Parts: sequence; structure tokens; C-alpha cells
Amino acid sequence: VKILLKLVKDVQSGNIKDWENTDAKYLLGPVETMLNGEEGGSCVAESKDAMMDVNVLCDAYQHRAARLLVNVAQQIQTDVMEGKIFEDAWNGALIQMGRVSRAHSA
Repeated sequence: VKILLKLVKDVQSGNIKDWENTDAKYLLGPVETMLNGEEGGSCVAESKDAMMDVNVLCDAYQHRAARLLVNVAQQIQTDVMEGKIFEDAWNGALIQMGRVSRAHSA
């Protein structure tokens, strides 16, 4: 997750070239969209059967991983800005980091 948090930082600074040849490149677009405050779009599935489409499922997993990652990065940043030392902010986000890890590896 530490590496993925660097991805968020790099997306914020516009330095994404190094990420374009990694397994995490699927997160670049959704993370950028979320950081810009834009809506990521809605699910295109209109039925239970449509949810079985591989592309729909991939988009859903991609969105979930990106959303959890952005939330962790924002939680740590907010905690530090509110006066917590970085280590305490990091420790406070460990459960969410576990969720990010599982979402990214799924």
C-alpha cells in the first residue's frame, strides 16, 4: 500500500510517467478523476445478468481499489493537517490500508 500511496502523490503532482508500465497503471485514471472531484461515472449494468459481464466487473473492482486508495491518502493527510504526527496518522489508517491491499490484489 505504501507504493500505491506514492501513486496518489504522483498523480497529484502530474508525474505519472513512471507508473504507465506498472501493474498499478489501471488506477491512474480513476485516482486522477477522484482527486479532481469529478464523478467517476455510474455502473452501466442494468440487470443482474449484466453484472456478470467481465468488463463491468473489472470496472467495479478498479473503482473500488481507487476509491479506497484515495480515501486512505486523504485520511492520512487530514490527520497530519489536524496535528497528528505522521506515525499516528499512518497507524490510524492501517485497517483501511488492508482493505486497499485486498482490493488491489483481487
